Amino acid sequence: MPPPSWDEVKALEPIVVRAIKAVLGESKVSQEIFDELVKEGLIAAYEALQRQNPDGKESLASISTAVALHVRKVLKNYLPLSKYSLDNSQNFEVDASDGKMHESSLSPLAIAVLLSTTAPNERLYLLHELLGREKPPRYCKTRLKRRWQKISWVRLLTGHAKASERKELLAALCRQAQEVKPKEREIAGFALVCLSEQLSESEMELVKQTAKVLLNSSDPVHQLAGLWILHNLQPNFWDSSWLNLLDINTLGAVLESQYVKPRSCLCSSPFCLHYYPPNSLRKLPKPEIIASISNALRKSSLVLQNSPNWSARWRGRLMAKALGLYAQFEPKTVADFLPTSLNRTGQMLISVLLARSDPKVGLEHALEWLPKGTTPKERILKALNSHEPVERSSALYVARGLPEDELKSILTFGFSDPLVFVRFAALRPMERGFAYDMMEQELLSPHEHKRLLHRCILNTMARADFERTLKIAKRIYLGREKEMWHEDSWLRHDAGYLLLESVMCLRHFDFSEIFWQVLTNEPSPSPFVFLPAVQALLMQE
Repeated sequence: MPPPSWDEVKALEPIVVRAIKAVLGESKVSQEIFDELVKEGLIAAYEALQRQNPDGKESLASISTAVALHVRKVLKNYLPLSKYSLDNSQNFEVDASDGKMHESSLSPLAIAVLLSTTAPNERLYLLHELLGREKPPRYCKTRLKRRWQKISWVRLLTGHAKASERKELLAALCRQAQEVKPKEREIAGFALVCLSEQLSESEMELVKQTAKVLLNSSDPVHQLAGLWILHNLQPNFWDSSWLNLLDINTLGAVLESQYVKPRSCLCSSPFCLHYYPPNSLRKLPKPEIIASISNALRKSSLVLQNSPNWSARWRGRLMAKALGLYAQFEPKTVADFLPTSLNRTGQMLISVLLARSDPKVGLEHALEWLPKGTTPKERILKALNSHEPVERSSALYVARGLPEDELKSILTFGFSDPLVFVRFAALRPMERGFAYDMMEQELLSPHEHKRLLHRCILNTMARADFERTLKIAKRIYLGREKEMWHEDSWLRHDAGYLLLESVMCLRHFDFSEIFWQVLTNEPSPSPFVFLPAVQALLMQE
């Protein structure tokens, strides 16, 4: 793709100016400094355009986000130290001995972990200290001090651990990450994420073993914490056993998110995607990773042919979709590792792979296994009446190669399928604007695979109509209406980042109160749910 012209960039100047004003808030700067910041913002917009998707459709919201993040980073170069306070709200340290905040450098995730260890009224005290607001009753500080005395590893996060006790505290934290109580494991897991970039060689081995224990949990958020720890310790680490071990939520994240996540994304996790379309690679997996996924795909086709089960169906399709994503940008590398002499089910998965890379090529390949008929549409409709879910879902994927008017009727038919596995295949093309109400209804309905499908639906709805999706994202993030929402911290995490995008890029400051409510009232705190709220409050201070 040719680089953007400067005229294209200059046309974005009003967006750049709005983003800079949002960052500055009420801070006053001279016209000379503001003009310099506009130049910085235009450079950031140019770089965002260079990173845009191959189809050339870069959202204005993502460009605005890129500008805001860049301006925040360079602002200290333009303002005197006495006036520069926009990022100072992120520089605090909590003394575990007296519950008082001091200047240092706690990350948003570390703050989210600390808030998760406290009761709501103690959280209120912590937030007031952090944000420099009027203090709540003093007894909250006393209770917080007593609580943290019982959670000794907190001193590791706040930087108050003595060298002589560090190993003992880290061991205590690792033990908590292996406890039976899910919430305790989650908090400890994310605490280890915060610490995993500042470990000695001997400490790394202990933490690495704990991360592997988290990967064996049945909870996808525990698995995510384990993956995040391993990523911090060794960014290119890969284990082919993940293809069978991981929950489908975390498998989808590890196969796609880390390779396509845009630099402008506000989330600090390497395995989150949010509403950004997963069709633009920033980096390609190593050949050995592609080879192991291809080999696992071949094994899945054998399982599906002989003794089909739901795990094999989901995993097979996730791996086929991931290979199709890689093939968009490195077709030869993927083709070199593709399995040959596959059974009919294996050919269906290859068609899914090709349809993700090039819909017309995927449809052409599917003609080898689709039921006989006079037209591709007729053959796809026959496949949608098959008793085998993999055949029905694969037919929906290859339907993307049909003309737009034919595709719409096929997808609508697919959304009436009784199995969520098949309806899932009709989901992604819906971001073109079809059936928004059908997606919303799916999001409100419980089913056996609600976690993965609900996250995918929420983010697809945001790509189709961001403003409209914010209403339901608010309800999900609060987590009060439905038990299935309250329990799904990953879904709430994604909903929180939609609200954060709206605050930072569209200046919907009315959503700020939602973040405050979650932080101060949440009865069962989760660092993963708290993370977007903490970032929102820090960015606005």
